[in-house]
Amino acid sequence: MSSLIWAVLFVAATLLMVALVPRQQVAEFLQFGLVGGLGVALLILVVFVPFLEFWRFAPPDLLTIEGIPLFMAMAAIPLSMIFARSLTKGEGLLPFLVVLGFPLAATFIHYMLIINGNLAYRNWSLAKTFLLALVTHAALAAYILANFRRKIGIKED
Repeated sequence: MSSLIWAVLFVAATLLMVALVPRQQVAEFLQFGLVGGLGVALLILVVFVPFLEFWRFAPPDLLTIEGIPLFMAMAAIPLSMIFARSLTKGEGLLPFLVVLGFPLAATFIHYMLIINGNLAYRNWSLAKTFLLALVTHAALAAYILANFRRKIGIKED
């Protein structure tokens, strides 16, 4: 039996993106969403699910390959676009809080999925999830800030 939890997660992330990212910036951040969101998510999922077997998702998604729920991976597209928008919009302490907040949110979502029985860890922990998400989001933030610097009006030194 398939679950709809991952499709619901994708739809919720997409609706959140529509609410938070202005239409003109959706097009601007789409490529980042595909590569920095979906690409990175698939890379992590392929390494952590079938190869290292640190994570196991249950029940299967409507679209699952090698134990990887594809709707969950696709949810990274709108979420990464929200991340990029939040970084480029903020000044002062806000970008730091965004880079810290997204990994905290990812860890909380993992925790809720574990409690709900949709995710199980093997030789892994929530602390490792947070550290992986923090490193990943810090790298993505460095890319965003370096490549969108002129577009968002940050002066280069």
